[in-house]
Amino acid sequence: MPALPPISNFTGSTVTEGQFKTALNDLRAYLAGLLGTDGNAATALATLGSLGSGYVSKTATYTVVSSDRGRMIDCSGTFTLNLTAAATLGAGFTIAVRNSGTGVVTLDPSGAELIDGVATVTLAPGEAYDLYCTGTAWRSSGRVLTTSFATDEYVKQSFSLFQTFSSLASGASRSIGSPSYMIWSSYSNTQWSRGTYYTNMFYMASQGKSTVQVNVGNCRHTIWNYSTTKSMQINLTAVINFAADDTYGFQIRQNGSIVGTYGTYSARGVQTYNFGTFTVPPNSTVTFDLYGSILSGSSGDSIYVNSFTATYNQFV
Repeated sequence: MPALPPISNFTGSTVTEGQFKTALNDLRAYLAGLLGTDGNAATALATLGSLGSGYVSKTATYTVVSSDRGRMIDCSGTFTLNLTAAATLGAGFTIAVRNSGTGVVTLDPSGAELIDGVATVTLAPGEAYDLYCTGTAWRSSGRVLTTSFATDEYVKQSFSLFQTFSSLASGASRSIGSPSYMIWSSYSNTQWSRGTYYTNMFYMASQGKSTVQVNVGNCRHTIWNYSTTKSMQINLTAVINFAADDTYGFQIRQNGSIVGTYGTYSARGVQTYNFGTFTVPPNSTVTFDLYGSILSGSSGDSIYVNSFTATYNQFV
């Protein structure tokens, strides 16, 4: 883009008519390079590279270039969105990225550059990301995840438990960093039959404190303690809906062995049970299962597990 001509090219006492016309041409070229030539606001915003000034759709691996400044890059599919070197794009270069498909889009900076301190960032379906270049690295803001892949029941039961809320599809995973405290839960209205212990509600596995994976199927928490020196303590609770006034039994099994048995007479309705504190040894994986049975009552009675929740307590 041409430079703005100095004021002396217009007002100097010795400026000739020809020099003045040249200065006007230079001024027009400068304004055209800055704002475009058609007088439309949309053109001016696009020329300036303002965030939201353009739109492009991508369905396969693509490298972001300087002409993408300010654009919404709408992605669909499973592929990598590569970022040109931060020094080339320059401080202040900004784009918005959205995953509008059902695959996973990976944002990959150039070389050893990082996004918010990590080498790559993945966008799950429904997530959107604003990326800002610092000239040497990348920063983000406004990351959003839709609830389009979670059931209404899951959102209803889980939302109040989270300061930062992420809903997950069956089999999906989410990176959550390394928080000092976290709660994860799920919801199912699958019925338990009378007389037999079952684990057919939902399944939730935790790969340490950085990834939580949900698969609808069983009442289970599989927890990895990544510490090599300290034990992890967790609390297990459940919200259970009783369809009748009966005697019920519950078991907590740790790696298949019974570590807690609970019997109770319960009136029908929704009740919350705290099964207490359990320990995951250092550098180990422990699976906690919730089993339940109607010990006495009519054959048509039933119980539902609304949620089975593991709450990280502390390292000891």
